[in-house]
Amino acid sequence: KIKECAHRAELANIDAIEVHGDRVVGSLCSTILNHRSDEYGGSFENRIRFALQVVKAIKEGAPSLTIDYKLPIVTKQKDGTYLGKGGLVIEEAIQFAKILEENGVDMIHVGQANHTGNMNDTIPAMGTRDYGFMVEEAKRIKEVVSIPVSIVGRVCTAQAAESLLEQGICDIVAFGRSLLTDPDLEEKIEQGREDQIRHCIMCNKGCTDMIQKGRFLSCILNAENGY
Repeated sequence: KIKECAHRAELANIDAIEVHGDRVVGSLCSTILNHRSDEYGGSFENRIRFALQVVKAIKEGAPSLTIDYKLPIVTKQKDGTYLGKGGLVIEEAIQFAKILEENGVDMIHVGQANHTGNMNDTIPAMGTRDYGFMVEEAKRIKEVVSIPVSIVGRVCTAQAAESLLEQGICDIVAFGRSLLTDPDLEEKIEQGREDQIRHCIMCNKGCTDMIQKGRFLSCILNAENGY
């Protein structure tokens, strides 16, 4: 089915497919969630087996498409505890990133592992996590692969994004909530109008809070959002 789906995407002139390495794929990769005793559980090689089969199926079904792999990482917090379940700790993520490149993945998107049942893990509200909280992990992945690496996670301004690019920490910076607050962000950066960007304050009131309540997305700073 994956192969057929990828082929349909190629026929529709889609440019790229992102493998969502969290969810089912990340659960199988995880030492925390994966308790299988067959060829998909136990060793590192077994736990990443399904993920590589997904990549292979996409390449077979749509050889011309760019494959972006979202690589969820279980992060170590300041108190020594780990955050996230459906992904890999950084040491295994580094190994896996190299294997993904060897298997034809074109780009790696570094993100926080989820599956704790708390949306704040990956989309943190103001004050709950540091700015650029995935920077160190992205840097370590970038050091071992030659393909582009993108990052997401509380990178709020054009200046902060540019700094990460200049330092060689990543090749691409992904904006999520920031585009709900100001969908013209990219255009304003391109035109040198950074001073006119409406910045997300990460209150989560109009976006993630609404998702959990089953309502449409909005934004307290952008009255047009959701309409």
